[in-house]
Amino acid sequence: MAEKQVIVVVESTAAMGPYWDTLQLDYLHKIV
Repeated sequence: MAEKQVIVVVESTAAMGPYWDTLQLDYLHKIV
């Protein structure tokens, strides 16, 4: 199950492209 989630995240990352840096920072801040 976890591996499938990772694949989805990677594919989403590739699709988002230039927006990923901002989303990643926002996502990390929410987790921490």
